[in-house]
Amino acid sequence: MNTFSEKQRQFYNSSAKKYDNRSFGVYQRANRNHYKKIEKILSIVKKYIPKKILEVGTGTGIHAQWLLKKTKGKISYWGIDISEEMLKASKERIKNIPILTKPVFKCVDANKLPFKNNFFDMVFCSGTLHHMDQPRQVVKEMARVLKTGGKMVIIEPNRNFPLNFIAGIIDPIERNILKFSRNNFKIWADGLIKINKLENFNYTPPAPKLFFRFYDFIDNLFKTIPLIKDFSIMIYMEGTK
Repeated sequence: MNTFSEKQRQFYNSSAKKYDNRSFGVYQRANRNHYKKIEKILSIVKKYIPKKILEVGTGTGIHAQWLLKKTKGKISYWGIDISEEMLKASKERIKNIPILTKPVFKCVDANKLPFKNNFFDMVFCSGTLHHMDQPRQVVKEMARVLKTGGKMVIIEPNRNFPLNFIAGIIDPIERNILKFSRNNFKIWADGLIKINKLENFNYTPPAPKLFFRFYDFIDNLFKTIPLIKDFSIMIYMEGTK
């Protein structure tokens, strides 16, 4: 395991228990903004009805919980993460969800996935790829285990967003955010995945709930303004193998 990956593993092992409730609740991961990303992923699940799904970077299991609940446990879910403690949190989060097929969790480095070629109908990664030292290698592995015609979804921080850019400079754990531009998404996917959508993905503050409709309006407005949309907080890529 390289030094960068080991730093990531150590950081997430040490922060797993408190990770979902940071900054006095302002940045709780179970909030409006995070669910916007999950709903984006869920829309692909509903449209193509994949049977076997792999999440690269399962974290504390928020995506797993949401997908299993919304699909009534009818999907076969696999989740991998480099952090043993994050995987423990994932298993705890979903333990009471009625499911047809028991989810599979594996503690592995995403640079070398322990799955056969053409195994999954869908592979997704949300907010994890920028924690990898070699994003292209991880995308290559995601494509390898994806069936021909299968769907890949990646949602990652946009380096143009000011707070993301600052995080990339001052936080060693977030340094690879500085690599994440739409052009680099194209480079990483080249020859591996046919990109169906590559777009800026914006969302405004997660609180207070009273203003959610107004925030939705602002989100929709921002994505129509060329210069502003380039500074979105996230980038969304959807592709087909």
